[in-house]
Amino acid sequence: MTKYILATQVFFLFFYLRISINFRSFKKIILLIEKTDLSFFFNKDIKKNIKVINKISTFLPGYTCLLGSSILKMISNDLDNLKLVIGISNDEGFESHAWIEKERKIIFGKTEDIDKFKPILFIK
Repeated sequence: MTKYILATQVFFLFFYLRISINFRSFKKIILLIEKTDLSFFFNKDIKKNIKVINKISTFLPGYTCLLGSSILKMISNDLDNLKLVIGISNDEGFESHAWIEKERKIIFGKTEDIDKFKPILFIK
């Protein structure tokens, strides 16, 4: 039952952030992620949080690495040492990517070509 409650929270947070990205400035979205004081239930296990986000992301339209990383950062706000990182690359045209680090290790959003992205923003 607890995984369904967590999945429901992730689902609604996804749509809230997706709509917010369309109507708010990027700066306001970042402030929302940084200063979130929302309470989430059954979110104390980072591995479970990642698993739920990965499952839900497979059928949500408009899912991006920024949305997934933002959701993980927000629902795991009680956990220490999580950092949302946004990086850019110009190797093959402009690209961006977002991921989550814990103690300088990528725990969410790792890709094979992660080294090509230069971090430009860190959100603690």
